[in-house]
Amino acid sequence: MPVPVSRYSRQTTLQELYLQGPLIQVTVSLPEEVKKLRGRDEEITITALIDTGATDTCISGTVAQKLGLVSIERVQTLGVHGVGESNRYSVNFTFTGSNIRLNDWPVTEFNTSGRIDMLIGRDVLSLSLFVYGGSYGAMGLEIPGVQIPDWVSGATQELPSVIPKQARAPSRNRKERRKAEKLARREQRKKR
Repeated sequence: MPVPVSRYSRQTTLQELYLQGPLIQVTVSLPEEVKKLRGRDEEITITALIDTGATDTCISGTVAQKLGLVSIERVQTLGVHGVGESNRYSVNFTFTGSNIRLNDWPVTEFNTSGRIDMLIGRDVLSLSLFVYGGSYGAMGLEIPGVQIPDWVSGATQELPSVIPKQARAPSRNRKERRKAEKLARREQRKKR
């Protein structure tokens, strides 16, 4: 049986890829619960950089403000400007022109002075296959719908088509871990 795969690919010039890096267009929108509360959906299409150096996926404060996002928590961050604290939000986002959609995904706010409003971090990349064909001026991203492709050595882990919160990267600090453990215990009780 074929494995359903969500794909995004982009052809560009070698020079553009070299100078700007792997840039993609992403449509960011409100999570479902917020849409219901507000009675409307809001979305914005922005430029994102696939950033293997970013632990978390991040959005700019400008995007958070335009969407009217409310912080779900404050988290400690470590970036090029040192240690700090940033807001964390929950958003839905889609890789424009593809069927890759991540719902209710936690994103951390970052400050930017350029035209990049989002960093796709290792929390997303760890669930995907990212190909950076620099000499060809091409890149691609795949998120397996049911299982990791056979050609990935030793892969046996199955993944659903919409990635649940439990499959995401583990929390970094003690407060987040406790919150995740408490939520997991609550979910276990509901199943009984």
